[in-house]
Amino acid sequence: MSRKFFEYSQKSARIKWIYYRLGGREDMTDTKTIKVGLLGLGTVGTGVYKLIGRRSEEMQQKTGAALEIKKILVHNMKKVRQGVDQNLLTDQWKEIIEDDEIQIVIEVMGGIEPAKTMITEALKAGKM
Repeated sequence: MSRKFFEYSQKSARIKWIYYRLGGREDMTDTKTIKVGLLGLGTVGTGVYKLIGRRSEEMQQKTGAALEIKKILVHNMKKVRQGVDQNLLTDQWKEIIEDDEIQIVIEVMGGIEPAKTMITEALKAGKM
């Protein structure tokens, strides 16, 4: 078995575990949308945003759950970002933490603070 296949299988298993934890059905016949909040939209954040958009259908077929980016924390709301839905952007991190529809928060800001505070608050709010 190749290392690449093994790593891909591990990722698929993690997605299925997250889906199960969020109330997904084991038979995967009922499609569910998992809402995601993204903290940061620099180089890594933009890559994650595009990857989720590009691979959403594949993830849904494999796991029965679709991922949807609901909100993205940015530092500068005025900056034009090509290929990113501007309606998703916010400069208020608590909007993401307090949004009951958002189930998963992905931190891609880097550094220790304020990322640590934001993730701690997200976990307290029951986010994954």
